[in-house]
Amino acid sequence: MFYEDPNPSGKPAVLLRHGIGTHSQSWGFQVPALLSYGVRPIILDIPGFGKSSYSKRSWNIPGVAAEIAGMIVNELPVPLTPVGISMGGMG
Repeated sequence: MFYEDPNPSGKPAVLLRHGIGTHSQSWGFQVPALLSYGVRPIILDIPGFGKSSYSKRSWNIPGVAAEIAGMIVNELPVPLTPVGISMGGMG
């Protein structure tokens, strides 16, 4: 799963999740502001969007949520605050 982590030492860490039909670059205006405050924005391409592929037979919210949850547990810091727009705000 593709994500960008432009400030790995920043705090707090926030996981930015885009809306349906877009990708991680939709956070282009917010990321510089978050960086200026020392935040650690982790900008995600939800599976099936942008640079993140989706290998399952059919795309569905529960399947995608499980993939994101697995990535959070295995790769990302705790605590992590999720921030989302539209579909990215689910869950």
